[in-house]
Amino acid sequence: MPKSALYYRSLLWAFFMAFASLMTAPFGPLYAQEKFSVTGTLLGTLGTVSAAGAVLFSYIALRIKTRSRVLGIAVWSFTLGTLLLEGGMWGVFPAFFLRGVIMNTYSLLTSTVSHRVPPESSYLGFALITATLAAGNTMGSAVGGYVYGLNPKLLFYVSVALALSGFYAYHRLARAHN
Repeated sequence: MPKSALYYRSLLWAFFMAFASLMTAPFGPLYAQEKFSVTGTLLGTLGTVSAAGAVLFSYIALRIKTRSRVLGIAVWSFTLGTLLLEGGMWGVFPAFFLRGVIMNTYSLLTSTVSHRVPPESSYLGFALITATLAAGNTMGSAVGGYVYGLNPKLLFYVSVALALSGFYAYHRLARAHN
């Protein structure tokens, strides 16, 4: 087992970010359907728009030198995209495009944690990263469903607050690493 406390704090951060980002992912299309009567082909098109946001951001991220900037752009894009869902039908396409950017954070989460895995524990360390992200995804979706049932808007605001908190936690982790 890796012995570094920083590694385990990094795993906790990765769980938190996976939880925050997957908390709303399954419910964005449902929200668009319920609030704006978006159906059928248009729902599929919104998925394509999200993927386009992810692809474009991948291209941009290749030119950015620091993880902190990449994560910051992803979190702020996710935040703006989530808030645009409240802007009416005109905001749905840019909202899904910007929310697609958060899809790229999984490689960032993995690389951030992997830099804290000692070489002699690499196999186990990477297995724990995968398990941590899967747990964050699963729990985020489950809690997201519960919160969506209470109040759909609350779900999106809680998700944004968690993503912004995760960005702050990343900076604390980065300072602890240096």
